[in-house]
Amino acid sequence: MRQGYWFEDIEVDVDGFQVSRQGKLLPLEPRAIRVLLLLLERRGRLVTKDQLMRTVWGETFVTDNALTRVIAQLRRELGDDAKRGRIIETVPTQGYRFIASVSQEGPASKPVQARRDHRRLAAVLIFLPAALLMAGGLAWRYVGRTVTRLPGTLRTIQLTTSTGLDHSPTFSPDGSRIAFSSDRSGGFEIYLRPSRAAGREVQLTQDGGENVHPALAPDGQEIAYHSAAKGGIWVIPSLGGHARMVSEFGAEPAWSPDGKWIAFRSGGFLSLSIAETTPPIGSRLWVVAREGGTPRQVTHTDQPPGAHGAPSWSPDGKRLLFASSEVNGKLWTVALQDGKLVPLPLPEGFYLQPIFSPDGRSVYYASRSEDLSFGLWRVRLGFRGEPPVALTQTGHALPVDVSVSPDGRKLSYGLISSTSSLAVLPVSLSSGEAAGQAKLVREDTSFRNTFPAFSPDGRRIAFHVRRRGVEADIYVMNADGGGMEQLTAHPGPDMMPSWTPDGKAVAYSSNRDGAFRLWRVSIENGKEELVTKAVLPRRLTRLSPDGRTVVSQESTREGLALWSLDLEQGRTRRLTDPGKESIGYPCWSRDSRWLAAEKTELDDRQIVVIPATGGAARALTSQRGQNWPYSWSPDNQRIAFAALRNGRWSLWWVDKKTGRQHRLTDPAPLRTYVRYPDWSPAGDRIVYEHSETRGNLYILELR
Repeated sequence: MRQGYWFEDIEVDVDGFQVSRQGKLLPLEPRAIRVLLLLLERRGRLVTKDQLMRTVWGETFVTDNALTRVIAQLRRELGDDAKRGRIIETVPTQGYRFIASVSQEGPASKPVQARRDHRRLAAVLIFLPAALLMAGGLAWRYVGRTVTRLPGTLRTIQLTTSTGLDHSPTFSPDGSRIAFSSDRSGGFEIYLRPSRAAGREVQLTQDGGENVHPALAPDGQEIAYHSAAKGGIWVIPSLGGHARMVSEFGAEPAWSPDGKWIAFRSGGFLSLSIAETTPPIGSRLWVVAREGGTPRQVTHTDQPPGAHGAPSWSPDGKRLLFASSEVNGKLWTVALQDGKLVPLPLPEGFYLQPIFSPDGRSVYYASRSEDLSFGLWRVRLGFRGEPPVALTQTGHALPVDVSVSPDGRKLSYGLISSTSSLAVLPVSLSSGEAAGQAKLVREDTSFRNTFPAFSPDGRRIAFHVRRRGVEADIYVMNADGGGMEQLTAHPGPDMMPSWTPDGKAVAYSSNRDGAFRLWRVSIENGKEELVTKAVLPRRLTRLSPDGRTVVSQESTREGLALWSLDLEQGRTRRLTDPGKESIGYPCWSRDSRWLAAEKTELDDRQIVVIPATGGAARALTSQRGQNWPYSWSPDNQRIAFAALRNGRWSLWWVDKKTGRQHRLTDPAPLRTYVRYPDWSPAGDRIVYEHSETRGNLYILELR
């Protein structure tokens, strides 16, 4: 007889080292199961934090936060409540006690199969009321959490095998061909190939325009696309030829069913990485005639709130489907005639690039489950309460740019994966020029390593890490990449680290009770404490070098606005007027007297500087593309920033007084980006995020 524990509707299989509810395995990490087993072995008795840490983590050095995170995971999966615990009781400052009634024999009078049948019946009885309630209009908590497998899925076929990045497939009107974008020639160009596994490919563009997001017209005669190097929406004959611009701005075009219009989103093109598949802040939907002309705006600021993603036309050509993206997102349709918005009956969640089925009865989209596992989902329209169906789950790789064949039997998509590293570039303080080659100091398979920050003495680097199943945690390492330590482990996101002036702690914004507030963690002992009870409007928050002020941004109906919080006096102050200009993403000068920030201009972002106490913003850049400031040189004269110029990212600095610019790194290929350059206090190094994306095209066959 196998060894196990039974309590409520939970079974703990000791030999199998797994925990299940009504026969369904719970997604618990190994340390969480070890903690649960130890509590079960000593049920009814106090198990101290020290005993749990020593037994489960052994000699590995971690803070109490690691145990707190594991307990939180157990309670979430077991359905327990921290305040009114009925399974795990918290003994303040001491440890935990298992208090639920436990059996080690299970239902002794029934054989194993009978127990399984009993659990199946219980599962049906438990699920049935929930299903009836859901049919009555109650939403489920998170898309991706309540999903079922589609029995009609036939198979997945890998269409391309590039070692670089093949992207954005779209079916031809008869389904026999696929247009896509690829960097196999060195830069991104548009290609056409058969939709079956074998066949000859034809390169349609070769102008070095970094051409992405192709869309085939309904008559098959032309292809619309975005040029990352030139900007805007372009159209080219589907057999190749002269390309013409139909809009000076916009990305991710989509043809109307009658082929007379092209819908697209504004907000600019950022990259092809997983981190930037959601639309940029300020993105709105527009349409332009096939022949070109003045684009017409379809969606507007705060209608709905958030950024508006790639559009998909309804089969009758009267509405556009899109996802809004803020902290969470929703699916919407907007009428072309009067701009009326209608939300789809789905809860808030992560929705990416939704698209109608050819008959308009279903919507396909990419999403993620709670553990950051990506996949493709389908939801049928007009069936209130029917949960989305998971067509395929793809783990760390993200399916992008879904296209449906005309007969509705195939989905094409790109499947991409990204690596995120931290690199250090040596810099000459006197000239501001690069003094050597950049070196990767942090390279792993995390979802993202980002927002690096040098300590005041330049010896350590704080940064935040996102891994599968983890929102974001704060880490610290030596400037050469060694001696890495995890500082926070809270289930909620810990974001945007800034050092305190004495270098003994790292401040960050964290959502621990439904709102973002400023916290700090000690480098010496790992103790975390709340800095201020003031609620931060967004997670992107920076502590001034003198430690006295916090600057952040808020999203308003008109655009982004900067505001500051005086930590000593507790007063807030709005620094910019979003009614006049949209300004966000601030960074402090070393003397805490100035702020550099981004000003949004349709598809472009320009660098401006303003006094830290507020005042007129002065522009430092004017080049088309993206200009993202992140840090200042030690003498407060130069601002380090990442720039997207001619479709490629590189690191630059701009002089605050003269506006002179200097490029620090060579332009990277479009599937690579650089971000968030932080200047060391000595001025001799810059640390930054470096990411690379690879991927291929796939076909998913449906019954």
